[in-house]
Amino acid sequence: MKLKDRHSNVKMQAKQINRRKLSADIPDKDERIRERIIQKLWRGITIDTEFTVRGGGKIEIISPGSWNHEEGPDFLNAMLRVNGKIIRGDVEIHQRSSDWTRHSHSQSPHYSNVILHAVMLDDLKDPVTPSGVPVFELPFSLPPKKDYQPQEIEENAETNFCRDFFHSASDEDARIFLTDAGIERFRNKSTAILSDMIAFGSDRAFLKYFFDAFGYKKNRTAFAKLFSRFSEYDRTEINQHSTTILWGESGLLPNQSKEAFPDDKMQSFVSDCWKQWWPLRKSAREKINWTRNAIRPLNSPERRLAALCIMLEKFENSPIDFFLRIVRSNTYPSAFWPAVRNILKIQCQLWENHASFGSILPKNVSLAGESFLLEITLNVILPSLYAYAVLKKDRTLSRYALDSYLILPPEQDNSIIRAAAEKWFKHPDKKRIILNSTALRQGTLHVYKEFCEKASGRCAQCLLSCSVRY
Repeated sequence: MKLKDRHSNVKMQAKQINRRKLSADIPDKDERIRERIIQKLWRGITIDTEFTVRGGGKIEIISPGSWNHEEGPDFLNAMLRVNGKIIRGDVEIHQRSSDWTRHSHSQSPHYSNVILHAVMLDDLKDPVTPSGVPVFELPFSLPPKKDYQPQEIEENAETNFCRDFFHSASDEDARIFLTDAGIERFRNKSTAILSDMIAFGSDRAFLKYFFDAFGYKKNRTAFAKLFSRFSEYDRTEINQHSTTILWGESGLLPNQSKEAFPDDKMQSFVSDCWKQWWPLRKSAREKINWTRNAIRPLNSPERRLAALCIMLEKFENSPIDFFLRIVRSNTYPSAFWPAVRNILKIQCQLWENHASFGSILPKNVSLAGESFLLEITLNVILPSLYAYAVLKKDRTLSRYALDSYLILPPEQDNSIIRAAAEKWFKHPDKKRIILNSTALRQGTLHVYKEFCEKASGRCAQCLLSCSVRY
């Protein structure tokens, strides 16, 4: 037999062996069910036992995490001890290690917090995924068909005392419980802002958190550094040149001699920025590191910064006074959010048409949609007004800010809200009925982060579940 043919035969045999290991007498046609079985096996894995991963590292599962039936990693908020160090994060389950690349997880922001890729077969023989996540080949085999019970796999039957609590409580009692938690979360944000108002002044404290909101998870550090540099300029410079200062200090302005601009409007914009920036520039600075990995083009650093520049011009360097005028013009709290949504609406033909300096979008897209405006209203604007009211001992304003917060429409779903709803509510309709306002959803985030996450999904050790039981 020729060497080439022998090699082909060996490869064919290896593929057949791998296929047999994965099928385990379960029909190949239903990959989803097979992964559900693997997920169930992971959930029941022996905890506090040390395993060896490829490359010789040691891993101990302290908590497998909460089973996630929504978009994103299969298990959220797991707790592991890796080479003696305790880490928290998400776990993704697959049949093969190559499925990570096949499912394009490296390009999805949903998987940025994954700390372990657990698989039945490490067909790539690589200790980490392309994103650098450790790969762990699970120490068990799929069960034979005779032991396969679909109903046991589909249900999320964790010992869950909070689910029993929400099931037995009336909808009104559940809303009161989560609203109280939402108010606590709101006041915690306001307290942090108040501390900065006392230390640095009301407007500067507001802007610190405002800049942070534009960074999301990926670019918060970059926007914080940009805010620090922006704050070094005096009031007159900021009043006259805020947009130029931000573009210049950001380090995002491209080199005109090297960049190929898609149209004359963008080229003219960059040229004008450079001309205004050179006389203002304080000194040569280290470049700010902007993250682009797993970020949608519509949320690029350039588009976020363009939106920030336009909003700052609206504030005229006095954001607190700007929003106080909105309060005075809208007597009832129910009118505040519609007024903010209308006043902060951004129109910028240049950046609505571009994803970056060198990239045109197929169609115009707003720089700040309604969901983003709602996000900064609940996370920055209203907590800042509440903090300012506490600072000035203005009870009318504090009541107005809190009431405006309590009647905000529901914010968008995120992975935590979905995970909490899956964990707490036996019936899907319960989520729609109960979580129908921003305050209720913020309360859900507060309870989940303060109790579920700190217990890493171990319900029996959660302080809240203990209080529910006793």
